Amino acid sequence: MKGSGEFALTVGLTFLSPYLFNFIWESAHSVWLYGDHDFNADRYVRMVGYVSTVDAVLVLGIFFFISVAWRNAFWIKRMNFMHALAVLLSGVLVSGIVEYRAVYVLKEWSYGPNMPILLGIGLSPLVQIGITGLLAFWLTGRLLY
Repeated sequence: MKGSGEFALTVGLTFLSPYLFNFIWESAHSVWLYGDHDFNADRYVRMVGYVSTVDAVLVLGIFFFISVAWRNAFWIKRMNFMHALAVLLSGVLVSGIVEYRAVYVLKEWSYGPNMPILLGIGLSPLVQIGITGLLAFWLTGRLLY
């Protein structure tokens, strides 16, 4: 596979896989770890679908950031330790900004009593984008290359 078709497939899988990983992650932690969520099933699934889409876009942004930083759009072919570290650190930074803004500035949600907190941010959402991004990039690399 070469050229623009390969790049389009890479980008497509780099969006789809984090969407699925984040849908599972959001479903697993939000019911128990966030306060103020009293939704019916239909509204809850739509909400998780929406936030999983946003999460997938954030992961795709990390993919493009690393592609530009390394000047290689196909870095996931041979993802190394430095790539993985950049994904994790970028994910934590992006998640920290998103969570801080949503919880403390916009007050869109709050953490439940079971959410472990690190520096005022919920631990699960703080590491979510980095971990799901890393899994997505690893899976995309394995499936395509």
